[in-house]
Amino acid sequence: STTSKGAEGGLFRASMNAIRKSHHEARQIRTALILLGLFTDKDLYRDWISVFYAVNKELELKMKSPQFESGQAGNELKILKELQKLGETYYFTELYEKDLKYLYGVSTQSQLETKINDCLANKPNAQDFRLYVSKMTKASEIAGALFDLWGVFIVGGGATGRS
Repeated sequence: STTSKGAEGGLFRASMNAIRKSHHEARQIRTALILLGLFTDKDLYRDWISVFYAVNKELELKMKSPQFESGQAGNELKILKELQKLGETYYFTELYEKDLKYLYGVSTQSQLETKINDCLANKPNAQDFRLYVSKMTKASEIAGALFDLWGVFIVGGGATGRS
């Protein structure tokens, strides 16, 4: 199984075990979205990418926040430092922004943020999840969420890393 590919006692294996149920549910949702035509309808695709972007950005901002870091100790601080190393290599927020600017037909960050906020205005579940993320207090909490968002890119070999 994929879980066994990680080191015993390592971050990858711990993350896989922590997200087992939610990962299964996410796979089911992705399959349903594909069958519903997510990737063939530009507006639907753009809206879904907007949701992933908003949550990813919230997580990355939290991960980089000195206030958040100062609240971590022991294993939580170790987890955060590992996430920060990944964040130096991968820059998904920036990539989402490039794609979304194209999909929305805007050129500035301000225009993009307006479009994202308009998109999320009628998506209470996305708003709730973004709020939930903003209230996370432990690195292990953001690790699970980041693993769900980043895992497919990093583990799947499709990641774009900084050179």
